[in-house]
Amino acid sequence: MVTTILKGIERITTPIEFELLKNYIDSLINEATAKGHLVKKGANNTFTQEIARLVRIGASYEDEFLQLAVGKSPLIKDIEVVIKNRGITQKKAAELVGVNEVTFSGIMRGKQNITMRIAKGLVREFQIDPNKIIQYS
Repeated sequence: MVTTILKGIERITTPIEFELLKNYIDSLINEATAKGHLVKKGANNTFTQEIARLVRIGASYEDEFLQLAVGKSPLIKDIEVVIKNRGITQKKAAELVGVNEVTFSGIMRGKQNITMRIAKGLVREFQIDPNKIIQYS
């Protein structure tokens, strides 16, 4: 039953589907292991391809619906919400703030400091609360 529900699925949107997906991935891993399809490092077969596809779907669900922002500050979460709501790319967001994409990516990963110039761009373009920038930079 789970196999038919998830076969060919491209996106999940509910916690029930997510649980089914996780259980199905576990069952595929167990079956592939039992049949020796995961023994060889870097194996590329129908099991590994399907497991990888389903893991990507699960990761998309986590990003979109669970918002598992482990280690992400409220500032970064706010910026992500603005980007998502506007439907823009990270590259476009970087342009609007006035930095290159590499710098913006570093900010979003918590690896790049937010300078005064960047802070001004975040306030001006995304209406990010200046107090939040000060608190979480």
